[in-house]
Amino acid sequence: MKNNVIAFLCFATCLSFFFACKQESPQTQPLPEGIEAWLYAYTSGTVSKTGPVEVRFVSAAIDETQVGQEAPEGVIEFTPKLTGKTIWKNRQTLVFTPDPPMKSGQVYVAKVALDKVMDNLPANLKSFEFDFRTKDQGFRVEAGEPELESEETDLSKQMIVGKIETNDFAEPELVEQLLEAKQNGAALRIEWTHKDGTQHIFSIRGIQRGKDPSSVTLSWDGAPLGLSETGQRVIEIPKLGDFKISNATVVNEGGQYLLLHFTDPLLQNQDLRGLISLSDYDGNLDFVIDGNRLRVYPNAKLAGEKKVTAKPGIKNIKGEKMLKPSVWTLTFTEPEPGVRLVRSGVIMPDSKGLVLPFEAVNLNAVVVEVFKVFNNNILQFMQDNDLDGHYDLNKVGRVILQEKIDLAKLNPGASAKTWTHYALDLEKLIQTDPDAIYQIRIGFKPEFSTYECNGGSFIGESEVTFPKINEDGEIESFWGGWYGINGPYDGYRWQDRDDPCKPAYYNYERFVRQNIISSNIGITAKGGLDGSYFVAVTNLLNAQPMEGAEVRFYDYQQQLLKSTKTDRYGIAQVELSRAPFVCVAEKGGDKGFLKMLDGNALSLSRFDVSGSVAQKGLKGFIYGDRGVWRPGDSLFLHFVLQDKTGKIPPNHPITFELKDPRGQVREKRMVTENKDFVYPLHVGTHSDDPTGNWIANISVGGAKFRKVVKIETIKPNRLKIDLDFGSEMLLAKNEPFPAELQVNWLHGAPAKNLRAVVEAQIKTTRTRFKNYDQYVFDDPARQVGDEPFKIFEGNLDENGHASFKTKILHNPNVAPGKLKVAFNTRAFEKGGDFSTRYSEIAYSPFPQYVGIAVPKNKYNSPQIDIGKDADIRFVVLDAAGKPVRNKNISVGMYRVNWRWWYDRYEDNLTKFNNSNHFNAMKKAELTTNAKGEAVWSVSTTQWGRYMVRVCDLDGGHCSGSFFYAGYPWYDDNNQNRREASMLQFATDQSKYEVGQRIKINVPSSEKSRVLITLETGTKVIESRWEEAKKGDNTYTFEATPAMSPTVYAHVSLIQPHNQTENDLPIRMYGVVPIEVSDPGTLLQPQIKMPDELQPEKQFTVEVSEKSGHDMTYTLAVVDEGLLDLTNFKTPNPHAAFYAREALGVKTWDIYDDVLGAYGGSLEKILSVGGDGAQKSNPDKKNANRFKPVVLHLGPFTLKAGRKARHN
Repeated sequence: MKNNVIAFLCFATCLSFFFACKQESPQTQPLPEGIEAWLYAYTSGTVSKTGPVEVRFVSAAIDETQVGQEAPEGVIEFTPKLTGKTIWKNRQTLVFTPDPPMKSGQVYVAKVALDKVMDNLPANLKSFEFDFRTKDQGFRVEAGEPELESEETDLSKQMIVGKIETNDFAEPELVEQLLEAKQNGAALRIEWTHKDGTQHIFSIRGIQRGKDPSSVTLSWDGAPLGLSETGQRVIEIPKLGDFKISNATVVNEGGQYLLLHFTDPLLQNQDLRGLISLSDYDGNLDFVIDGNRLRVYPNAKLAGEKKVTAKPGIKNIKGEKMLKPSVWTLTFTEPEPGVRLVRSGVIMPDSKGLVLPFEAVNLNAVVVEVFKVFNNNILQFMQDNDLDGHYDLNKVGRVILQEKIDLAKLNPGASAKTWTHYALDLEKLIQTDPDAIYQIRIGFKPEFSTYECNGGSFIGESEVTFPKINEDGEIESFWGGWYGINGPYDGYRWQDRDDPCKPAYYNYERFVRQNIISSNIGITAKGGLDGSYFVAVTNLLNAQPMEGAEVRFYDYQQQLLKSTKTDRYGIAQVELSRAPFVCVAEKGGDKGFLKMLDGNALSLSRFDVSGSVAQKGLKGFIYGDRGVWRPGDSLFLHFVLQDKTGKIPPNHPITFELKDPRGQVREKRMVTENKDFVYPLHVGTHSDDPTGNWIANISVGGAKFRKVVKIETIKPNRLKIDLDFGSEMLLAKNEPFPAELQVNWLHGAPAKNLRAVVEAQIKTTRTRFKNYDQYVFDDPARQVGDEPFKIFEGNLDENGHASFKTKILHNPNVAPGKLKVAFNTRAFEKGGDFSTRYSEIAYSPFPQYVGIAVPKNKYNSPQIDIGKDADIRFVVLDAAGKPVRNKNISVGMYRVNWRWWYDRYEDNLTKFNNSNHFNAMKKAELTTNAKGEAVWSVSTTQWGRYMVRVCDLDGGHCSGSFFYAGYPWYDDNNQNRREASMLQFATDQSKYEVGQRIKINVPSSEKSRVLITLETGTKVIESRWEEAKKGDNTYTFEATPAMSPTVYAHVSLIQPHNQTENDLPIRMYGVVPIEVSDPGTLLQPQIKMPDELQPEKQFTVEVSEKSGHDMTYTLAVVDEGLLDLTNFKTPNPHAAFYAREALGVKTWDIYDDVLGAYGGSLEKILSVGGDGAQKSNPDKKNANRFKPVVLHLGPFTLKAGRKARHN
């Protein structure tokens, strides 16, 4: 009856608006003869209403400058008419994006004016047409059961979370009009989160659960989307105290289990054995509590009707017991028809035959379809895809094979009712063109199903013929058919896509596909910051280097950058003018492809590769003669350039720019004058210049350097203040801390009997330990206040001295980790003026610290796979960073925001601040080993955001870290493989001097080979291949000056693809940092001058260098009162230039793609910083000015063994 009504309405509309109806199904003209010489591909089939619509020509139609620009008006027009933008995606491709979106379920004809794009066309090719159809719109409403609105324990405040899923993109404002919710006739507030235009998550807030039962009515109407579908659902809201099961379902995804939803959240960690039972089942049950939900896992597959009983005694979150039993009858069904892949990867070496394994259930046959990406289109394919990608394939290939495969012939005697293993032999297919990429697609039709529907199997079409040929004589793909593999049919409903007894179920979303390329070539590539590239090519079959392989580098536009050949070690090195997009290695007709974008580089998240970064191989150091200046002062700045590459010639100009706090450029000039790359940058200021942070910018050789220059209306100190706690770190166990305060006048006399005030402020800081950067040592559940407080106020004695004791933190257990204590000390003169000094000291509230490291995926995001075990690592260190063995630690895992991952971003985590992990989903107690380490293996069965918190039971410190499981990250299958591919190895010591032998110890398996590269912050400086034996292998090399200050040993352990002696990945890799000091880079300047200087009197400064090196220097004499304001430290360019460097080399390889190869608040304290450290901004105070003592000379160059005198 419903279909009749719809047909009548359409007929009536056509009578009234005949012309408009006629255009709703426009007819396209056949493609003109000869068009294939000009037209390569175009959009066809069913597309989203948001497009895009693309047309790709055989050859370039524009020059490079027009890429990204709009195409000429009228180059593409549509019937019915559309508005939007037509952009040149590249030189060959037009992309039309509609604005507003197209109409759903509409056939469109596109007419392309080819003569507006190409010249010298035949008369019949001035234009051509093609058609496509937009998806039919539809929607589905899902709503969960009531649950707590907040994470407190107030059971009276409830919410319902659900989603509306639309067939195609739908405007959020229209979707929000579809749904309304009422409780007892009163409208409820609905909050929305929209994702990708098809997922629309709603939260119904403000639901009241009271003394009497009530209900929430959800009503939906598709009219805002132009749909006639309406519906309603009534959800029971039980009265307070009515603790029972409100819903029960059987879930077959990811393993069979029961999902029971209770009216109250359940108490975590209660023993449910004997309280939940299944009729006619005597096996064990496992339980996972998740808020109101209880997942019940039987140890065997169940079938048929079962009664599940929840007995009295189950406790809710308040510890209250369920008083009455709840009984539900559930039907356990057989698995739904499906297929799945067994192995991941793309590259298929021919060591074991070209075989693709897969599994199927409740099917007697499958359809196998092969899509071929032609070998001359692979670079174009890789512009939009990794090797395993599937975007926009019709531009680069077509379906070449489609046939039905009888599963009984592949595995005779196998049962279709359980997941069964099968395999496809691809050898004959691939031998015809081994250089192409093949996408193997496996689907199934309703006729192939053995699933029981209403007492019998699914009955569909009687004849099944393959391949299916379209009107152009090409094979028509079954992939992407929105209505299912059999196409549109009467009575189609989008909601039927989950019903195996309806044709809509048998669609491409339930099919699988896998890309395959046959290759025996292994490629490892490395790129440095200086444009140098290193490539190692191996034979995947035996892991041996491949000599004489041609290596080609291409840019994104598929233009050849450079080609070279590998040496006898399979290694090639080149320098490129710009970053490559793809590396291709070829030998004997065999090819390998490696994509070299930043996102494809190997993850180094598990390795310690942090440090300072050289820009273009250059380092720079900007310094001044003090930490703060006043308006009107001269700025004596200097820039020191270090160029280890030797590419910058002497007297090379630099660009100097100075900006005031308002962002206005106050000085900009080219500077060429320098002494051995020490550039003087002297500039004056005016007395009315604005105060604040000025910025000095330096540009040289493509590198940019920056320094904050503080200009403030300060008054120099007249008193020298020294606050001493006798230690570089305060340990809580030593509280109260003794402190010594000494104040002298700048001329040296004691500031006797002056009043002094010392204020302290606790600041949180990230707790770090050397060599443990991958661990988190701070507790997100603890917070500490940051208000300043007085620790001393009183008068100094006759000697300007005061002693006192102070306690910094009365309860150390509130600290999230290590802290920093800032001290603001003021000494007051009799006239009211005061001098001030800011200082900081580290504070350790705990005797030892426990750290946590969670697994990360290839995008460096914390994630574990759903349903798989993942190792979370812990370590306990003392305050100095040394491992502590045999320490007992307590760990707990919590589901944070256990409703939806996007529900809120600000978390109140203080409720987790207890060491017994109350309300944790899982918890355990562990003991550290000899290295202070412990490992906890955990798994999750539901996507969401989780927190793992660990506490040291003896010392009191806790830390916590977060990870995601499953949605919204979609890389579940690869995480464990990438983690397993990471190799841990070590050096015999952590620091070396130039000339010493460096030893690295690498564990290996039998018949492996080791590629060792030594890498710096700029490039690969050395490489070698080594044979490896089973067990530990030791390799040595000499520390050279080129390795200073940091070199990284990058080790790749590569196994032959055909080895069967272990199940380790085909390639494991690891990186260790090695610090190398070069005594030859250290200068020892000596200054000889009077101990005291008299006003207006001449004095002499003698400068020399003790170790016998040439030296370039500047000389500054600055008033001590100015230096003390910021605790100024003498600038140290050597510390900056020879600080530990970050690894500057990226590594890419193909081994993970080998098939079967497991392979802010304002601060309360004055805090300005000198060159030694950056502090927080000071409070501005008006002060009287007077002329300070500031002298500046240089730069000068001093030859070795000489002395210089300055008067």
